[in-house]
Amino acid sequence: MHKNTTLLISLGVLLLLIAGTWWAGRPSETSIVGYDLLELSDTTKISRIEMISGENSVVLSKANSKWLVNDKYKVDRSIRNFLVGVLKLVRVKREVGPSQLAEVKQWMASGRKVIISGEQGVLAEFTATGNPSKTESYFSLAGDSKVYQVELPGYPNYVSGIFEFTENQWRNRLLFSSDWRSIQSLTIDYADDQKKDVTIAFDKTTLKVVDLPEADTLVLENYIQQYESFFTNEFISKGQIPVYDSLMDATPVATIRLRDIDSAKNTELDVYPGPTDQPYVLLKDEAGNYSVCDAGRVRSLLISTDDLRPKN
Repeated sequence: MHKNTTLLISLGVLLLLIAGTWWAGRPSETSIVGYDLLELSDTTKISRIEMISGENSVVLSKANSKWLVNDKYKVDRSIRNFLVGVLKLVRVKREVGPSQLAEVKQWMASGRKVIISGEQGVLAEFTATGNPSKTESYFSLAGDSKVYQVELPGYPNYVSGIFEFTENQWRNRLLFSSDWRSIQSLTIDYADDQKKDVTIAFDKTTLKVVDLPEADTLVLENYIQQYESFFTNEFISKGQIPVYDSLMDATPVATIRLRDIDSAKNTELDVYPGPTDQPYVLLKDEAGNYSVCDAGRVRSLLISTDDLRPKN
């Protein structure tokens, strides 16, 4: 009995090996699984990425080693790096078969046309889209009638979503990038006369709180540390999130003014009230750009002099 079982198992393994070899040689969908469709292994050559749609086109371009979105704003480096990773590592999961091809091509009609260029011209051109529930991603190369479902190995989320970002979503969200050694002055100017303004300024060797003989050093250091790398959540335009539109004409509850040794890091930021039922606060920088940011993180910037007093 044991001998017969062993023979049956051996025969089964042999049949599977034969079948696998036969199927591997067939011109079927499985033969292109894992294929590098874009062939962009050397992404250092990329200097321009166009993501074109009828509603919202975005162009990322490199000039003097700096990346801009639509020739206006600095590009968020982390998101750009993720995009480059997608272009380099995206792989074919399967070729879309005849039974689903017509449906996927309908989705393709509203997809993003993507053109990747370098100094020598176009490096890749394709259309990216997904199914309505945004769980599957599809690419189609320019001039090719075939459509492929694609994936990023190890990344379970919607790959084509990166090509659907708006101009505001591509922007660098860094608002403050100063530290204890570079800040010259920092003022929290409150609109409410009942709240005392707070000024922290460099005094010979260190930062001190104006009109406060002695500050809690640990609290002050932790407070200043927030300005080393403070990001807003997302820039917005009027009409994008209607609940914030009326606030754009309101009076700010406070204005944060930071002056740095490096004048390029000087920042003035208006903080607007409410809405109380929303998790985000409206901000406006000195250039008039609006953004929304976690209310808790913004509140931590709006410190009072009493917060900085030593605890007895």
